Amino acid sequence: MENTNFQPLISHWEGLRTDGEVPFRSQIDPRLFPDLLENIFIFEQIKPEEYRIRLAGMLLCEMMGFEVRGQTATSLMQTRYRDKITLLLGQVLARPGFAELNLVAQDLNDRTIVLKMLLLPLRSDFGDVTRILGCISTPVLPYTAPLRFGIAGQKFTALDTTMPDLRGFAETQAAFGTDGIHAVTSNKNPDKLEPPKRGHLRLVSNND
Repeated sequence: MENTNFQPLISHWEGLRTDGEVPFRSQIDPRLFPDLLENIFIFEQIKPEEYRIRLAGMLLCEMMGFEVRGQTATSLMQTRYRDKITLLLGQVLARPGFAELNLVAQDLNDRTIVLKMLLLPLRSDFGDVTRILGCISTPVLPYTAPLRFGIAGQKFTALDTTMPDLRGFAETQAAFGTDGIHAVTSNKNPDKLEPPKRGHLRLVSNND
């Protein structure tokens, strides 16, 4: 995918798929994809057709022109694409599977901004598949916020959850709790990623 290399995130997610199952949210270790933290976000399914932004890196906030935590996932989209993204998010969780999107937006100066988005299903701490780990590419061209996205193309890949994953990504993951990272099980807010301290990076999480 152009603009951003999603492979470290995909490899980490694949490596957590024990027996092919969808990984738990609490297993995600941000130390393994530090260069993507500003591009990361997490959606939470509140009810069948409602998804809220639980966590977002600064890139998404900058492109929207406001802090996006707590907002609906559809608020990122142009009006005519909101039903389409809702349907796609439902497929990612229900089938389950992962989605790759080609996004396009027009900024306030009428420049066309082309982006990529990756959507990966996750389990909550209760075991239900109600979280989506997402990553959005960094725009190549300068832009003037706010942006709202349209969907120019999409690819959905259903997961085989009946067989172990055979693509070679599986490996033992380092435990949380060192180098400034805290185990989610001991975190008062289990939906908050705590990356290593970096002066240029701030993650925004929903503490509701």
